[in-house]
Amino acid sequence: MYECNLERDRKYEDYFECYAYNAKNNAGQAMCVGINAIGGGFYDCTNNIVWSIEFYVASKKKRGFEPLKQTGKDGIKTLIWAKNCIKDFIEKKCKSGDLFIVCWEDVKRKRVYAYGLKDLGFQFGTYEKKPCLLKKIN
Repeated sequence: MYECNLERDRKYEDYFECYAYNAKNNAGQAMCVGINAIGGGFYDCTNNIVWSIEFYVASKKKRGFEPLKQTGKDGIKTLIWAKNCIKDFIEKKCKSGDLFIVCWEDVKRKRVYAYGLKDLGFQFGTYEKKPCLLKKIN
């Protein structure tokens, strides 16, 4: 399985707090799980951070995320790696009261994310009127 190495993403450091897990899968594709503080690093009214999680697989890293394009060639191993990265981040960086948000682009991704993240405690909800998966850290 692939390693989960947390890195601080410094390119947006002046604007908000963001972290990334980067790796290459067996097909030589770049994988990235990005975890960003929403609202430019501002906290919600209870002084807790709201984190947004993004995940993509790309054949060329310079292209980055490509909306509605299926690029992953390593199947379930890549999704398990992303889930392990989320677990790792929760253990290392989160405090009680933080909120995680995972959004999707299409119904296929919605079903996959909901199934894969349910044992981590993610549930359907809305954030700023947008449907998403939510997890509040206790």
